[in-house]
Order: sequence, then C-alpha cells, then structure tokens
Amino acid sequence: MLSVAVLIAIITVIGALLPLSLALTTRAEVRAAADSSALSAVRVLSGMVGGEPCRAANRVAGANSVSLIRCQQIGSEISVDVSREILGVRITARARAGFDARAGFDARAGFEARAKPETHAGSASPKRSHTINPGLDEERGGERAARA
Repeated sequence: MLSVAVLIAIITVIGALLPLSLALTTRAEVRAAADSSALSAVRVLSGMVGGEPCRAANRVAGANSVSLIRCQQIGSEISVDVSREILGVRITARARAGFDARAGFDARAGFEARAKPETHAGSASPKRSHTINPGLDEERGGERAARA
C-alpha cells in the first residue's frame, strides 16, 4: 500500500514538472526567435541584403514558429515583439538590434572580419590581425592599431 502511495506521489510531481519544463523551454525558444528576427531585420536595414526589414523579421519569426506582433524601426535600430502560445499560455519576447551608422558601415564589406597579414620583427611567419571596420582606424588616426 505504501509503494502505491509513493508511486502516485512521484507521478503527481512529474505531471506538475512537465508543463513547467515545457514552458521554460518554449520561453528560451521564443527569446532566441526574437533575437534572430531582429538581427535579420538589421541585415536588411544595413544594406547587407535587399528587402524590407520588417518583412525579413516576419519571415524569420515564421520559420521559428512564432508570430511577429510588432516590428518598429527607430533610426538604425529595429525592435521586435514575437509570441507563441503553448498550453493556453501566450509567451512573448522582445528584442532590439542595430548598428552604429556613424561608424562608417560599409554594406559591401558587411560585418565579417577580414584578415590582413602583418609581419613582426623576429617572426618568419605573418601574424593575422582581424578588423571589423578598417575605416574606423583611419578616422581615429590609427588609435586602435597603436593599442594592438
């Protein structure tokens, strides 16, 4: 009789924890989908890819099984709200993404780091250094290059 009571208690605890676990997992997925949607909209906004920012965000949201509730552009920033309903509960997440338009962003170069070889005294092989925005070093008078 005691073993039956223990078994019922274990089943009850597991039954209570499963929906909680599902809700926490879904929350993480919705947050990731919001981030991805905002980042895809910024890629369009920055000129890396063609199209309209909020349409790109909506495509990515749909691919992640969430609904795009709101997409707003403020200057060089995008803010999105997405949601998904699970077990009758609506889970919502908000994300913002943007780029610094003053930093001399070059849409052709994109966000990818480019490697350029530098030779150092006493070294037979070139050392690789990465820069995201080579124009920024020139604007600052080589400030970043001097710190490296």
